[in-house]
Parts: sequence; structure tokens; C-alpha cells
Amino acid sequence: MPPEPPSPAASGSSIPLAAPVRDFSTYIPTAKATRIEASEAPVIDGDVSDAVWAKAEVIDEFYQTEPDTGQPASERTELRILYDTDNPYIAVYAYDRNPDLIRATTKNRDGSAIILLAILAMLFVVLAPQRATPEGSSS
Repeated sequence: MPPEPPSPAASGSSIPLAAPVRDFSTYIPTAKATRIEASEAPVIDGDVSDAVWAKAEVIDEFYQTEPDTGQPASERTELRILYDTDNPYIAVYAYDRNPDLIRATTKNRDGSAIILLAILAMLFVVLAPQRATPEGSSS
């Protein structure tokens, strides 16, 4: 069994928390990346138990696009974003109530990779202006 990610909100249950009702015609999701020192960089090994991940804000408000557009995600997912002067670090912990039922039906990951890259590109576009202006300076 994989270790729990370092989260005060992690209860061990994959049942999603009640998400607020959103008007998706006006709702603009936000996410916060946490700056760390390069010496604190997490080990890139798929294990999100590195202590540094506890510094990152937990992003856990996700909504479905299919099959029930706008409804809260059916499974709990936690996303954390860290960055240092040279690299971004992204951790995703995807819970599943029935992990034994997960079956790999295809080895083709290109479609999923393109979607993930598009989402990450949107995050970086949103976060780039914050990174471009050092803390304590005026723009």
C-alpha cells in the first residue's frame, strides 16, 4: 500500500469532500505554487512522502468534464506544486476506492499525455507572472 501524502487534510478515505457549487460561466480556478530552495528539491521517484511536499498548498477542488460536467470529481485527488529557481515540481496523488479494479486496457498514453501537458501549460501561464516578479519588489 503506498504511503499517504503529507497532508493534514488526508483522512485516508477516497470519498471526495463536498465541493462548493460553482457557476462555471464565471468561475476562475486558482492554484498556488510554493517556492522552495533548490537544496530542498524533492527526489523525483514517484513517492510523494518527501517532507518538502508538506510545504505545498493542497489543491483538491476538482470537477468532472465527463461524464457529469461540472459535478465534483468522483474520486479524491490532491495536487501540490513547488518550484525553485530552476525547476517546477508537481505531485499528484490520485485516490481510488477500488484500486484492485483498475485495469490497464491500453498502453497508448499519447492522448492522456497531451491533455496533461495542456493542463500544466495553463498552470505555468497563470503562475508565470507571479514568478517573473521577485517577492518584495514592485512591478
